[in-house]
Amino acid sequence: MGLGFVAGGTLGNRRTRRDGAYRKRLGTIMTAADVEMSSLNLTPALEKMVSSLKMFPDSKVRYQQLLHYASTLGPMEPELKTEMNKVPGCLSTVFVHAEMNPDTRKVYFKGDSDAQLTKGLVSMLVNGLSGSTALQIEKVNPDFIKASGLTVSLTPGRNNGFINMLKLMKRKAAVLDEEAAGLGPRSTGQTDEDAVEFEVPGKPRATAIGRALMQLNPIELEVEDFSESHKGHAHAGDETHIRIKVVSEAFEDMPLVLRHKVIYTLLDSFMDKGSGGVHALQMDTKAPGE
Repeated sequence: MGLGFVAGGTLGNRRTRRDGAYRKRLGTIMTAADVEMSSLNLTPALEKMVSSLKMFPDSKVRYQQLLHYASTLGPMEPELKTEMNKVPGCLSTVFVHAEMNPDTRKVYFKGDSDAQLTKGLVSMLVNGLSGSTALQIEKVNPDFIKASGLTVSLTPGRNNGFINMLKLMKRKAAVLDEEAAGLGPRSTGQTDEDAVEFEVPGKPRATAIGRALMQLNPIELEVEDFSESHKGHAHAGDETHIRIKVVSEAFEDMPLVLRHKVIYTLLDSFMDKGSGGVHALQMDTKAPGE
């Protein structure tokens, strides 16, 4: 996606000089970088961070800056690290909590992750979005991660995890704003009760697997034990062969191999490591509309 000048539809005068292009609008000069930043609809705090990252000479320095951001992230109380605050579709464990000042209608976030690089991304979003209104947060263009130059330093999995963090924060802010406007409470995602409600009758392991997959806030979730068809085979046993189907927004723009890696990360404790567990796992992972 190109971020800069578009050939047509100019506003005011447009000229080109050897040292760059600029536009004149309402008596001010807008450089290509200005146009790029303004199109991202960033909050002042987030814009300051993105501008700073863009100025660093290489990806190694940006990587170090992310680790510095991680060290500046405020603490998150253990009681806030619930399933409802867990970000789906992340290879690392990430929690995000939102609160609103009822007088100013501004949203404030807390967050944490068990991986330092991911924690740096959490810190960017928490510190960059806190103190903004739900509308300001909703307008933020996720492409700012590309404009900052950070995508070079991040794996595709972490990039997708970042998108899911921002989506959850936007959703939480919107729900708080609706509640403040008197439109009534609405869920910000999966609740602990949602996970408990999932059940495969007579299949405790399949039930536990389904509850673990609820972290992805699935639109559709199916868990089936097909071990019976493998009776007599090596490693066959009760609930050793499991088939799952998960349809979740967390999988949008995520390659199949990363979707499977997310699933294996969530279900690691259920897999057969030589002392029993799931020997065969068949997966059907889709984003809505696929």
